[in-house]
Order: sequence, then structure tokens, then C-alpha cells
Amino acid sequence: KTLIFNQMQSLNWPTVPLALLFILFAKFGLVENMRLSIAKSNLQLTFKDCYSIYNNTQLAKYIPGYIWHFLGRIAILRSRGANIKTIRDSMVAEYIWIVCSALLVGIICIASNDGNSIILTNIKQHLKSIPGILQILLLVGIVAISAGLLFFFVNNLKLLCLWTWTLRPGFRAISVMILVWICLGSSLWLTVGGISQFNTLWVYCIGVYSLSYAVGFIVPISPAGIGIREGILIFYLSPTIGIDNAIFVAGLNRLLYIIAELLLVASCVILRYLPTSSK
Repeated sequence: KTLIFNQMQSLNWPTVPLALLFILFAKFGLVENMRLSIAKSNLQLTFKDCYSIYNNTQLAKYIPGYIWHFLGRIAILRSRGANIKTIRDSMVAEYIWIVCSALLVGIICIASNDGNSIILTNIKQHLKSIPGILQILLLVGIVAISAGLLFFFVNNLKLLCLWTWTLRPGFRAISVMILVWICLGSSLWLTVGGISQFNTLWVYCIGVYSLSYAVGFIVPISPAGIGIREGILIFYLSPTIGIDNAIFVAGLNRLLYIIAELLLVASCVILRYLPTSSK
């Protein structure tokens, strides 16, 4: 409690609503990403439709099981007349665009800011704290998973390549996703910068947040990537701002993200009950 109180006292609070605003902008971009992926599968929905579907199903990702927001999306799209193939292709395209763009932006931005030295330093420190037998088991697990994936891809390589090529993003989708990561990274940078004694690079924060989002997205054991995303943020921020500040910033950014989602769901409810004008 003392640590949190001290961190809150040192925080430059005017940066917090601005960080929240950047998260809201990013969420609009993710809605547009959904609309573009659906349009690529020849199912035409308006931005307003996608705004309602996306935001109303997002809260279900916090329910343990990791699949409920997917099932909610599928049920709604089925009620709009979409077939299973269209839903599958649009959702796979949407999530591939999210993960691949986040990984690419994250790696480029971190590497361009001498992030490699931070990565290697942290990895060496963490490996030293892991017993030798666990290191061996970890290595065996990675090799086994890699071999299984390689076997799967080799046997289905041609079909996978052809199918994946049909899901490629257009210029608009690429631009939207880049803007999403810039907005989310800027929200992190603002909260880090709110601790006035530190000056972390903006591009580095974009890379760290993008990478944490991608890892949290693809790890299925945690609802909405809770704990996973924060762990990545702490891992990369602690060498520059200290472990206590990194924990505080990671927790604050998760809180702001949840508040943004609640605000967007509330706006969907308000829009649903607003009277429509008649001609």
C-alpha cells in the first residue's frame, strides 16, 4: 500500500486522461480492422455495426476459458447471415493482422532503441534463476513444439500458403494497425513519462506495448492476456525505470485499458436506446 501510494503521489496525473484517450483511439482502430477483415470476406457491415459487435463481445474475454468473445462474435455474425467459412476467414485474417503487425512493430521499435542489450541482459538474469533441470525441460518443450509445428506446416504447406495469401491485408489495414500500435504505445509512454524523473523513449514504449499485446494475445492460459501482458511490460521497462515503477505502470495501463473497454460498452448501450430519426 505504501509503494502504491508513493507512486500515485509521484505520478503526473494530467497525463492519465490523455493516455486513456489514446487507448480509445486505438480501440476505434481495432474496430476498423475488424470491419476491413470482414469486408475482405465479402460480408459488408457498417462501422457502426462492427463497433457494436466488437465492443459488446470484448468483455467476454475476461471470462476464464479464452473462447467466449470468439463464440459471441460467431453467434452475432451468424445471426447477420454470415456462413461459417466467411466468419472463419474474417476472424483468422483479423487476428493474423493484429498479431503479425504487433510482433513486427514491437521487434523493430525495441531493436532500434538498443533493446537487444536489455533483452539479452534480462534473459541471462532469468536463466540464472531457473534450475538446470527446468532449463532442460523448457528446451525440450520448445524443440517438441517447434518440430510439431514444422511437421504440420510441411504437410500442409501449399494449401496454407494459398489460403494465407488470400487473407493478406491491404494498405488501409496495414495503416490502421500501425496507428493502433502508435496509439497504445503512446498511452504507455505517457504513463511512464508521468513519473517525472524518468525519460523513456517514445519509440521504445511503442515497441514494448506492441510486443506485450502480441504475446498476451497468443497465450491461451490467461483471459485477455492478464498477467502475460503486464509481465512483458515489466520485463522490458524495469531495466530503464526500475522494477517498482514498472509494476506500477503496467498495472495502471491495464486499469486504463479496462476503463476504456467499459466506456465503449456503455456507449454501445446508449446508442442502442437512442431514438432514431424518421424521414
